[in-house]
This record gives sequence, structure tokens and C-alpha cells, in this order.
Amino acid sequence: REHVIGKHFVPSGASKTMDWNLILGACWSCNHEKSKLECEVSAVTLQPDIASPHNDAALRELADRKAARTKSGATGRMVRDSLETASYEFSFGQALSMTFGMVAPPRLRPKAIEMLAEMHVRAFFLLATFDELLGRGHGLPGGIVWHLWARRTDWGNEKFLAFASLTRNWHAWVDRNAAEGYFKIVIKREPAAKGVWSFALEWNQNFRVIGLFGDKECATQLISDLPDDRWISLNNTDRIRAEVPLGDSEDLLFRCSP
Repeated sequence: REHVIGKHFVPSGASKTMDWNLILGACWSCNHEKSKLECEVSAVTLQPDIASPHNDAALRELADRKAARTKSGATGRMVRDSLETASYEFSFGQALSMTFGMVAPPRLRPKAIEMLAEMHVRAFFLLATFDELLGRGHGLPGGIVWHLWARRTDWGNEKFLAFASLTRNWHAWVDRNAAEGYFKIVIKREPAAKGVWSFALEWNQNFRVIGLFGDKECATQLISDLPDDRWISLNNTDRIRAEVPLGDSEDLLFRCSP
């Protein structure tokens, strides 16, 4: 019995009061692999932003406990020890230089994000296409052909806003807000019957994954129309981009047309 919204993935209080979940049959190895991914992703996504600690004492204690017990796949250290730092020195002529440092929160392995997102989208697409008489549904047509992710501090970046605007009026197939808002998913289909679907996931009110699946050629064209990120090069190997928070009035990602 595979709980698609893992009971240990969202905060314990949310899972205890959860009035809905999607439960599928799964072999032991798949169930175990998903559980490992959930532990890693949950421990990282429950960590607050560096400048904004959790106000809720129970949530703060849970985040601290998970950070102390879970190893980060990105760093090989416990999540609590996986803050990342970097420093850069810039020279202005021969007499003047400036050094500044940066601190980043624990990050997720791209592979962990990709795998867990696909498991969630695949399960909910099966639900949306399930035929009661035949007793079966469909897998993802064409597979996921593009995806992108961001922490809460960057939900207002240009590419996310453009994606939300692009898919705003697509036909909703799945629209689910569960676990007291700690798990959200929406799946929509492009209305011109081009065989392209979009999806958006929100994990633990802190991390979002967006993407397209279906016809690769059409999806690639849609992706090419999204704006490019505005990066600033620091040196030959490093670059930075300002994160952009998202106001509630601007948040269209999970809104569905009637």
C-alpha cells in the first residue's frame, strides 16, 4: 500500500489530520526507493529560509530533528551540516579589493527532485485517466520532457511567472491541495489538442517543481518561448542571479479556470 503523499513526507500534524490520500499498489523495492527519496526531500524542504525561521514550535522541532537524522545526497553530510558557503574577492586597481561571502540553505540533488516529482505526477495522472470498468489508467504519454524547480524565495522569477501565465487557462485534469496545504499538485492539458500536459507541485510550502510532459516537439517549442534567466558572471566558473519572491496576488500557478 503506497501512500502517494507520504505520511512522513509532510509534517506529522498534517498527516494525522489528512482526510484524503491517493493509495496505490507497489512492489517492495519501488515503495522502499520512494520512501528514501521522501526522507531526503522532506528533510530539506522543511528547512526554513536562512532569514526566516519557523514561527511554529512543533514545525521548528520537526525540521531540526529531520535535519539531524537525514543525510544530504548533495553533500554527503547531515542536512543540518549542509549549509553551503562561498567567498569571492574582487580587485579595483592595485590598492583596493573587496571580499564578500554568501551562505546558501541545504540543496537537493537534481536526481532526487526529478525522481520524486515523476512518481507524484505519474500516480496522479493514473488517477485522472483511471477507467473503473477496465480497472486501469494510463502512464505519462511521452514522459516528462522538461522541468524546473525553485525554493519559495524564488517563486517570482521570470520563468516561473511565464510558465504560470502560459498554462493559466489550460484544461485542469488534476487539482489537489492536501495535507493542510503541505502538498499541492495541478496537472493541465494544452487546449489545442497538441498532446502536451503541464504539471506543478508544491512540497511543504517551500519548494515548487514545474514541468511539461507529452509530445516532445510541441513541448520544446513552448519551452523556447519562456524567458531566459538573467545571470551575472562572477568569474569563469561561477554566476549568480537575484532571487525573486512572489506576492500572493501574483501567484497563478495553482489556479484553475472554471
